[in-house]
Amino acid sequence: MHPFIPSMLHETPDNFGEELAQQMMGMQMACAYAGATLLPFVFGVLARYITIKIYPAYLLVFVLLMLTASARITAAKRNRSKS
Repeated sequence: MHPFIPSMLHETPDNFGEELAQQMMGMQMACAYAGATLLPFVFGVLARYITIKIYPAYLLVFVLLMLTASARITAAKRNRSKS
């Protein structure tokens, strides 16, 4: 298991509320396992037809997606706590 998954699951009730926590944890685990299964395969196909030199850009895309998602969750949590 990836080291970020326990941390991500620990924060789920705070990020999404107690009432949605179980459903969101299921979604997070499904996405984590699907990503761990599919993304290496997708990169392998891309590397075969383009070049393996795209690996840093491939990683950067997913890092930016994770940072964007994290920032949106933090902003939503901040807005929710203000109301």
